Amino acid sequence: MDGRQYTHPPITDAAYMRVDEMGHEEQKVSDLSDRERSVLHMLADGFQDPQIDSRFNLEPGATQDLVGGLMKKFAAETRRDLVRMAQKRSF
Repeated sequence: MDGRQYTHPPITDAAYMRVDEMGHEEQKVSDLSDRERSVLHMLADGFQDPQIDSRFNLEPGATQDLVGGLMKKFAAETRRDLVRMAQKRSF
């Protein structure tokens, strides 16, 4: 086969889609505010909402709103998905 690699088309399509998603994720990361980055970092480190609220002198529940917005930005279905993404990206 002339030394070329061939893959099954559905696998190739899935790989191209993932690379495209990664590019969109990079854009989303660059659009984050400093507060959003800090919250993601604290989530990745295992902090809970009340601890994050306290750290930034936020009203109770404000972190929950921030996390909801972050979940939308990253199309995370669950908070756990968002935390995993943050840990993977070393926030």
